[in-house]
Amino acid sequence: MQTAPKQTVRSMITTLLACILFASCEVTGIDNTRRLIIDEQKKVMVRVMLDWSRAELETETPDGRVMGSVWFFPEDGGEPSTLNTDETLDSIPLLPGAYRILAFNGLLSPDTRSNELVSSSFRYIGFRGTKSYDTFEAYCRNPLELMPRFAPSLSKDAPTSSPEALAVDHYRSGTRDGNMDEATSDGVFRVTAEMANQGIRPTLEFIPRRITSSIHLTVHVENLANAASQGGANVASISGLAGSILLSTGDPKPNPPTPTTHYFTINHRKYYEDSATNGTVEGFCYTFGMAPEDAAGNDGNPTYQVLDIYFTLRDGAQYEKITRDITGRFSKNEQTLQAILEITVGAKRLGEDDIIRLPETQDPGGDGSAFDPDVLEWGENVVFPLEI
Repeated sequence: MQTAPKQTVRSMITTLLACILFASCEVTGIDNTRRLIIDEQKKVMVRVMLDWSRAELETETPDGRVMGSVWFFPEDGGEPSTLNTDETLDSIPLLPGAYRILAFNGLLSPDTRSNELVSSSFRYIGFRGTKSYDTFEAYCRNPLELMPRFAPSLSKDAPTSSPEALAVDHYRSGTRDGNMDEATSDGVFRVTAEMANQGIRPTLEFIPRRITSSIHLTVHVENLANAASQGGANVASISGLAGSILLSTGDPKPNPPTPTTHYFTINHRKYYEDSATNGTVEGFCYTFGMAPEDAAGNDGNPTYQVLDIYFTLRDGAQYEKITRDITGRFSKNEQTLQAILEITVGAKRLGEDDIIRLPETQDPGGDGSAFDPDVLEWGENVVFPLEI
C-alpha cells in the first residue's frame, strides 16, 4: 500500500488547523459583534441638564456657554463613562447598572507630560485619581508642570499656582421625572433593564456650585503713594493652604509633602478721602481652603496660615517683608458652601494697633531720583514664580 509523503501530510495538517483557526476567529468575531449589538440595545439614553446659574463662573464661549463634564462611575468597578458638553441639555447612553456621578466645569484630556488629566478650561488646576468617584481630586499644578523648560532652575518645593474657580455637583436625590426616579438615599443612580425595554429616558439635573474658596486681602498703608504702582510690583503670599480638593466631598487635602503657598498681586489701590498719600491696596485669589492641621511636612506641629506682604517702592527698592499670623481667619458661607477669607491688616483707623508705614522716597521725577543701581542695601531677596 502506498503512503503519502511526510511533507504532504504536514501540509494537510497545517491547512486543516488553519481552517479551524479561521472558523474560530469568524465565530469569535460574530459573537463579539452580536454582543456589541446586544449591549447597544440594552443601553438607556440618560438626559443630563446642567444649570450653571449658581456656579459664579465666567463663560468660556462667545455665546455665553460654560464647558462642562459629567462622569458616571460604575459601582461594580470599570472605566467611568463621560459626557463632555457645552450644552445645558445633552444625553449619554448607559448600560444597566448603578452609578455615582460627578458634574463640574471644564473639559478633561490626557496630559502627555504628567500622564494625568488636565483641562483646556484650566491653566492652574490638574486632576488625578480619576478612576474612582471617591478619589477624584483636583490639585494646584506646580510651576514645573507649567514651565517644563525651566525645570532645571526651579526648586522642587516651588509654590503651587493659585487655582481658578471650580464648580461641582454630584448625584444626590434622583431624576427629575417623578415616577421615573430610580434613586436611593445612598446617592447612587440606577439604570435598569426596564428602562431600556420601555424606552424610558430619565433626566438628571445638576446645579454645580463653586467649591474653590476666596481670599480677599485689604492692606491699610501709610505713605501708600511711595509704593510702586506698576503691575506685579506689590505681592502677597499665604502659606498653610491646601494643595488639592476631593470633588465628591469638597474636603481639602494637603499637596504632599507639605501644605502649599499661593502668591498674588495687591496692586488695586484706593486713597482715603481725606488723604492723598495714605490708603489701601487690595488683592484676590482662589484657593482650595486651609490645609488640614495634620498635613505632612510640619514635624507633627499644627498647620498655620501666615501672610507675607512684599512692597516695591517707587525708587525700585524692596521694602522689608511684612508678616502676619492669620490662622483661624477663614469664615464659612453656609449659602454658597465656600470658605471666604477676609483679611484686613494695618487698619489703625479700625482700632487695630497694626500700623504699616512705608518710608519716604525720592520723587522719580525729581533730582537724583532715578533708579538706584546699588542693590547692596535692598535687603532680603525674594524670588516669585512667574506665570508664562
